[in-house]
Amino acid sequence: MTDKQDPRPRAWDVPPGRDGRMVVELDFDGVIHDYTMGWKSPRHIDGPPVQGALDALIRYTQHFDVAIVSARSAYFLARRAMRRWLRGHLVRLRGEAKAAEVLSRIRFPRFKQGGHFGLDDRVQQFKGGFPHIKQITDFEPWQARRR
Repeated sequence: MTDKQDPRPRAWDVPPGRDGRMVVELDFDGVIHDYTMGWKSPRHIDGPPVQGALDALIRYTQHFDVAIVSARSAYFLARRAMRRWLRGHLVRLRGEAKAAEVLSRIRFPRFKQGGHFGLDDRVQQFKGGFPHIKQITDFEPWQARRR
């Protein structure tokens, strides 16, 4: 074997995002948006951000190609509502200029596209083994455990 890197792609390789950056996909409801008010409609978003979510988003946009995804994402007006909700909270936290800068670095794709890293409140990382039926039926997102 030589010191040269193997040019063949690995099964877990993911194409880079914008500007060659790693892609980070973040779920909207339950990760960025608190979601304690529950689902009303794709365009109806109540409630505050999850504590620390906006600061994390600001940091992530400086290092990664950030995509916010959601079950809402299939609807154009819902993607606009997520952007509007996020903009309002970023403006309150950091002001108009910083909000515009951060939002210019965030994508709201229609579908999950696959990334180097994903953060979602309703999934479990697959580690090669399948969960038992009881693990699936007993699963609760983190918000349910804080009640």
